[in-house]
Amino acid sequence: MKLKNKIISTFTFTLLMTFSLATSAVDYSEFATMPGSANDGLSFDLEGNLYVSHINGNLSGSKIYKVAVGGEISIAASGLSGPLGTDFDSLGNLYVANYNSGVITKITPEGEQSRFSDLVDVNGIVINDQDELFVTSYNASAVYKIAPTGEYELWAQGDGLNAPVGIALDENDNLYVGNYTNGRIFKIDSAKTVTELSSSPDSGNAYIAYANGKVYATGITNNKIYTVPVDGSAVTELEGSGAAGFSFPNDIVANEDGTKLYVSNFNNNKIIVIENLNEVSSTPTPTPESKKSSSGGAIGYSLLLILFRVFRKSSTKL
Repeated sequence: MKLKNKIISTFTFTLLMTFSLATSAVDYSEFATMPGSANDGLSFDLEGNLYVSHINGNLSGSKIYKVAVGGEISIAASGLSGPLGTDFDSLGNLYVANYNSGVITKITPEGEQSRFSDLVDVNGIVINDQDELFVTSYNASAVYKIAPTGEYELWAQGDGLNAPVGIALDENDNLYVGNYTNGRIFKIDSAKTVTELSSSPDSGNAYIAYANGKVYATGITNNKIYTVPVDGSAVTELEGSGAAGFSFPNDIVANEDGTKLYVSNFNNNKIIVIENLNEVSSTPTPTPESKKSSSGGAIGYSLLLILFRVFRKSSTKL
């Protein structure tokens, strides 16, 4: 009897652990409540403070807010002209893409602003380890590279690029660019070769981020987050994102170690943080077959069934 009880206890523990692992989910929570809605670009400084572009509903915004590690919100910069994408260089200088003026504004750690470079309808910004900027232009359907001196060159245009906004960089200096208008996502290597990855099932992507060997895209119509494999395989919906409270999810950025994603919303004033990215795989986007169950649910059910059969067989022998 004691042996049988021990088996039952062991089975119960294993059952609970298996169920927990199989059904564990990505966590979504509110990170910050901004002073107003219509927030856009996100970036982290060297100390881990989050910077948020505020553009207003008609691109008349002029401020960048700072959300300190402790949660305090303050104005980091003002006097801008429709600030969208932002990023920091290795010296802690903040670069801001002003959509209305086409100007890239440079802001030093001391808060001094200067006109860094002039382009056309700039949107997203990402900076590599050499402090070179890569900038998307919505109206020009192009990507520009800007040297630390401010001189720029056309990096990519055509090849499917159509109103690009989101831009991200991986550890091998490959760029990833997302079209705002049709959800198509591209990889651009250091030789300027453009390769199309799988498209987002949404009608468009606001921004994208790179972390954990994947690209993450915000779906502005379906209010979801999508995972885009860099090997060209199918796009999947990040589990639980459809019920996370997104309302026109806008920019998305990963923290330094890639364990968390932060998302701004255009239609509300919430910054949402996504955690436990490495614990649960993304779920397939809706198809007749994938609607039956998520990958975690299917695996969990199979394991539970196997354990139950083992338990029945063991208990029968006692």
